[in-house]
Amino acid sequence: GRTAADDAGFEAAYLAKEMGRPVRMQWMRDEETAWDSKGPAFAVSMRGGLDAQGNLVALEYDARAADYCHLGYNEVETVLISQLMGTRRSPVAPGSAATPSDMYVIPHKRTTARVVSLPMIWETPVRTGNLRDPNGPQSTFAAESFIDEMAVAAKADAVEFRMKLLTAGTKEDSGFKRARSIAVVKAAAEAYGWDKRPSPKPLGTGNILTGRGIAYTFRQQTVVAEIAEVEVDRRTGHVWVKRLVCAHDCGLVINPEGLRHTIEGAMLHALSRTIHEEVQFDTEKVTSVDWTTHPSLRHTDAPARIDVVLVNGDPNPKRSDLPPYGAGETACKPMLAAVANAIHDATGVRIRRVPFRDQRVLAALKTARV
Repeated sequence: GRTAADDAGFEAAYLAKEMGRPVRMQWMRDEETAWDSKGPAFAVSMRGGLDAQGNLVALEYDARAADYCHLGYNEVETVLISQLMGTRRSPVAPGSAATPSDMYVIPHKRTTARVVSLPMIWETPVRTGNLRDPNGPQSTFAAESFIDEMAVAAKADAVEFRMKLLTAGTKEDSGFKRARSIAVVKAAAEAYGWDKRPSPKPLGTGNILTGRGIAYTFRQQTVVAEIAEVEVDRRTGHVWVKRLVCAHDCGLVINPEGLRHTIEGAMLHALSRTIHEEVQFDTEKVTSVDWTTHPSLRHTDAPARIDVVLVNGDPNPKRSDLPPYGAGETACKPMLAAVANAIHDATGVRIRRVPFRDQRVLAALKTARV
């Protein structure tokens, strides 16, 4: 997920200028993994309230992001060699902390997001930058996991609970995001064969526990709903995402086959971040620098089945298609939440920190005595 803040390229340019001749600069994988920019860490607090009928009437989202020294695109002041030489960007990039993207109707809603400044912003090896769908998976993980928690508290089906929130209003924008949000949630549920029931399901007696979870969001004007079906091994904590369903509306589709490949790739990339990829560090350096300490998705992790449903949810009868909105990153946003909600459905355990590595899941299961 490089941000075009090309550290090696700028080092090559600097050395070539100093030496007066062409040079080759090559970073090894462990060097790049240690020193390249990282997706900002988020800590999110959420609260919600239900009325006597189980309607979501109040919601508060409060996010804090460690994104103070955000790297720009090919900015000479932010590449590593400039930082090591004492160059400083002025003013410092402010960074950002994302808020959820949805069309839910909630009578009382407060959303805040703050950037947390670091004490030594230029000296940290945990430099922040844009990872696929900048800040989207973090905010959506918190928001859509919590919507699921509210559905559980209301003893409501997860899809029905979301549909109720989406259909409670009529306010639209030029891209008909409300109508298209309703359409993608319906399409995902139909493609999966969703059976209506509250979550979690009754706890199984075997070693392999199964469950399903849904999450919905949009990025700009592209709207997505995803369903994950998981198997959780209660002996090891291993999570296998057995099946994925994605209902996707990005407006006018120019190349359907290319779009399906793009969506599948985005989902697998997001799945790798969901169950494996985690930046670990001590007081001096990043310690997750190789395939063992920073693993990624393997063939054995891949779902047995992936279904992609291309949706045209434009309700305007005078126009058959919306403009093409782009589809490269939106499918990354809801994956973390969909898998988290599926793990909860399978085990009754809510895990609020990603990734869902075996040790973390197993510890949560043991704490809950599952």
